[in-house]
Amino acid sequence: KEMIEALSESAERLRLAIESSRMGIWDWDILTNQVRWEEHLHHIFGLTQGSFGGTPEAFLNLVNPADSEKIAQAVTSAIEEGAPYNVEFRLRESDGQVRWMASQGQVYRDKTGRAVRMVGVGQDITERKLAEEAMRESEQKFFKTFNANPSPMSISELKSGRVIDVNESFLITFGRTREEVIGRTADDLRTWADPQERETVIEALRQHGSVRSRETRMRMKDGEIRTFLLSVEIIELGSEPCLLMVGVDITEHKKLENQLLQAQKMEAVGRLAGGLAHDFNNWLTPIIGYSQLLVRSLEPSDYRKKEAEEINKAGQRAAMLASQLLAFSRNDAPRMSVLDINEIVSDMGKMLRRLIGEDIEFVTHLAPHLGRVKADRRQIEQVIMNLAINARDAMPRGGSLVIETGNIDFDNSYPQRNITVESGPCVMIAISDTGCGMDTETQARIFEPFFTTKETGRGTGLGMYTVYGIVKQSGGSISVYSEEGRGTTFKIYLPRIIGAEEDQAVQTEVRDLTGQETILLVEDQPEVRGFAAVALRSHGYKVIEAEEGESALRVSEEYTGRIDLVVTDVVMPRMSGTELVSRLLGLRPECRALYISGYTGEAIIHHEGLRPEAPLLHKPFTADAIARLVRETLDSDPP
Repeated sequence: KEMIEALSESAERLRLAIESSRMGIWDWDILTNQVRWEEHLHHIFGLTQGSFGGTPEAFLNLVNPADSEKIAQAVTSAIEEGAPYNVEFRLRESDGQVRWMASQGQVYRDKTGRAVRMVGVGQDITERKLAEEAMRESEQKFFKTFNANPSPMSISELKSGRVIDVNESFLITFGRTREEVIGRTADDLRTWADPQERETVIEALRQHGSVRSRETRMRMKDGEIRTFLLSVEIIELGSEPCLLMVGVDITEHKKLENQLLQAQKMEAVGRLAGGLAHDFNNWLTPIIGYSQLLVRSLEPSDYRKKEAEEINKAGQRAAMLASQLLAFSRNDAPRMSVLDINEIVSDMGKMLRRLIGEDIEFVTHLAPHLGRVKADRRQIEQVIMNLAINARDAMPRGGSLVIETGNIDFDNSYPQRNITVESGPCVMIAISDTGCGMDTETQARIFEPFFTTKETGRGTGLGMYTVYGIVKQSGGSISVYSEEGRGTTFKIYLPRIIGAEEDQAVQTEVRDLTGQETILLVEDQPEVRGFAAVALRSHGYKVIEAEEGESALRVSEEYTGRIDLVVTDVVMPRMSGTELVSRLLGLRPECRALYISGYTGEAIIHHEGLRPEAPLLHKPFTADAIARLVRETLDSDPP
């Protein structure tokens, strides 16, 4: 009885264990070909007790036909070869859902080795299979995202730094092959510009759990250092903690950011220069003006004449320097006039020789009877100076700088490669050096803003961009010819003026600048006002002086005679020049107006309300310059 009770308890425990494991027992008598199923196995297959046919064929009818062959092969291997019977298969779909089974069994043999019985268990593994499938799909999605991500991604072991996988973008960005990367460590590849940075990232991971958008410098295969925003997570692969890293290359963004900062600095410098320009030009006006008058008053034999000429030249150079400084910061309308390029090159000769240094030979070939162009003289001087500076920097060990001029006539048959000037007569300015030259890629980008081949701190990248803008603004074209190691030539083509326009320009230059009209001169700077008064009186004009707007209105009310012209500074204390003219014209509608200013035309148009077409004389000016513009204003149509 005790044995029977113990056996019964053992059987009950076995039954409970089998039910809790969701398994069912099967027993196949190979000799009689009969199969007996335990009750739970009927439940797994969705059958009622006794509805199973009890044969292997009945069992196979419950299996998905696609898996029947797999089961048959497993049974044959187990019986004939003694292999373990372990197979997973699908059941026939009855409700549209796929169900998976796992079956394991053991073959029993008689004394002769003949297989007589096979016993095993079956288990519903649908949930496990669904979980595996979900995991597999998740992994596939991850690796698809991993490989398709345009940003470089890598997976490496946390402890050793050994690379497990990288995506295609990583290989392209770092210039490496998969064979070079997989299985090697971060130290082997030297991808971190600062090896200590990796340890810093790992420490940040331990403290915060993740790293987001950390600016990091990484090394490419060719040694180039690029800047990335690095995000890092710790993931588990098997039992090994790994680093999943995603980098966004911000190298170009950083360059643009630095360029923007540089542009902002230059804008600030430009605003400062604009503020200083007014006072600076006020000081230069009497220096240039009085020295010019002094030169004219001295006899050629007087030794002081040469000294006065040097004072005038120094003032002119200072005025040009101020103009070039302001050129980077302003959007000023050009002061167009008829120019002789040969004269400009000759006048700049001494300055260019000092600029390029003694180890560079300076040569000019100026064409006789060169045509004239219509452009802004200070802008053309700036173009020549910028190109000369570039040529000097391209010849650190010395060489030759050659400036040539010539008359060119373009027609429709001319091969105008890289030349956009319209067909017709042009003046050509060629500036050549024997320096290091440029490759094709550099030539293609030479006129881009902020592009420079100079080292940090030596170039802003705006010199050639400014040259290009000036030439285009003058209606011309510029081309570059260069070979590495064989020097560079820039050719500038400006439209040549011909016929009546050139004759008119010549006539304008030699016209009579004297007059007898009455001029009201308003200027708050005594030095400028004194020189302007002297200059105008020397040309025959009657001049009434006023130091600012209110006093000018009082003078106008008290003066009983006719006032033909008011010459006024634009920016003055308490009352601007434009306000003064507006009020003065209400009292004297016959009066004309000429403005003078040390600020740029664009600045005073925007900030002082000056009309763009209003006559404007820029400081510093000479006696002839103010006399010429006064005469032109008086001779123009009434306002």
